[in-house]
Amino acid sequence: MESLQKGFLSLLNASNPSHHEPFLEWLRISLPDMIRTVSPAPAANTIKPVIRLQLREISNDIRAHLPLEAVMPSESIHHPDSEDFLHLDAFLYDEEDEEKLVEDGKLPKQICGDCGSKNTRQIKLITHSCSKDLLEYIFRNLLPLGLEGKTIVDVGSRLGAVLYGAYFFSNASKIIGIEMNPDLCVLQEQIINKYKLGNRVQVVRGEMTTLPEVFNSADVVILNNVFDWFMSPELQVKMWLFLRSVIKPGSLIVTVPSLQESLQHLPTGIVLETWVRQLNPALPMPHGIDEYEDEPIAKVQMYQVIQNTPLMG
Repeated sequence: MESLQKGFLSLLNASNPSHHEPFLEWLRISLPDMIRTVSPAPAANTIKPVIRLQLREISNDIRAHLPLEAVMPSESIHHPDSEDFLHLDAFLYDEEDEEKLVEDGKLPKQICGDCGSKNTRQIKLITHSCSKDLLEYIFRNLLPLGLEGKTIVDVGSRLGAVLYGAYFFSNASKIIGIEMNPDLCVLQEQIINKYKLGNRVQVVRGEMTTLPEVFNSADVVILNNVFDWFMSPELQVKMWLFLRSVIKPGSLIVTVPSLQESLQHLPTGIVLETWVRQLNPALPMPHGIDEYEDEPIAKVQMYQVIQNTPLMG
């Protein structure tokens, strides 16, 4: 290790001083990807079944407090024009749960286009949370493993799925959920207290543009379908411009869907290439899953902030 350090410094000292600054800037930007390339993959048995059982217990606990669609009466959700959809939270209900709901007649799979006719259409299931599998992928494969001393911020934490996933699947020192809805904040705090997660997890109630200090401290920011369903396009533009202004350079942003998809229909004026650079997963896909065959995983993207841009006026 010492010889590598001396060799690097010797090479730097022998080079043209005018090249030092651009070289070090290149190294700062490129080093995270280099580290990801050489990081060893964790053994398959490092994900203990007890973690899955704990998350299952938490999801069952939350289900007992909510209707089937897992939407609070106090929430304001902008529904799509189509009626061919139902909310089914992926953190609360896995595939086996979904099949059981269908068998019990609690979850229809099709909707009749014309009452009384055979003109039926498949119902689309929409979730506002990450599944347990997706959480494991984000924190065990997508993000770098060494998050000790780092802060994760989840924007629009709702039921707290990302917070619980980060607690059990990562070693991040601080995990913060931002949530406006008071009922959802109470629910998350109940879970945090009951399962004794408060040593690393906290929920901050408030509108995110009033909390710049939280974002200034963030090393990882999670954005899971955070704006589309909950606010008008005009407000979405405001939120994205705020995020571009407060997330510090070097921080990682994990998004579902991609930033490109989220911003393509919004007049934000954001040029992504000047704000972020897209990164590859830190580790290979788990269990041989092809990311292009697994739609939820394919929608998850990670970026590193190159520079932020202060808000005008």
